[in-house]
Amino acid sequence: MKIGIIKHKTWNMEHGRKNALCSMLHEQCSRGFTLIELIVVIAIIGILSSVAMGFLGDSKVKARDGKRLADIKQIQLGLELYHDVYRTYPITLAELLPGKFLPELPLDPDKQDYIYVPIGSSAGIKPQCGSYHLGSYLEKAGSSYTQVDRDANARGSCDSTKTDFDGNADKCIAGAAEKIPENCYDVTP
Repeated sequence: MKIGIIKHKTWNMEHGRKNALCSMLHEQCSRGFTLIELIVVIAIIGILSSVAMGFLGDSKVKARDGKRLADIKQIQLGLELYHDVYRTYPITLAELLPGKFLPELPLDPDKQDYIYVPIGSSAGIKPQCGSYHLGSYLEKAGSSYTQVDRDANARGSCDSTKTDFDGNADKCIAGAAEKIPENCYDVTP
């Protein structure tokens, strides 16, 4: 019995000190957080998440541009395989399919076709395409990849239905103003 009373008195003494300290500081002693504390924490979390989203957005752009570059390299390989067999480049990229030179035709991450123009002579029964111009625009202008690309100007196509594009123009569009920093990545053989 005495042990229970001692424990009870000790608890009352500690509880009494806590209440006395709260009344001296003119503060409320409670177990929860105040509204201001919660607002400050939410604001800090919001600031940190907005900073993180900025970094993630830039990495998504780089990933899409990286896919474009890898796709162009894959198409180039298929074009060279086609050229080794037929000694000319195809009129359209569809001639690389089905599965003979490319397993499937890659699409731009924006679900657009890559820009392909066969270059050469359209005279005769079957046009002789001795070259090509292949490209895509990159979302991140001024990328180090656009510093080492071909930057070819528009030339004659061996397909009368296609016009060449300008490797220095904005989004690779022929006749568009030159974009600085550049955002068109283009290659030739």
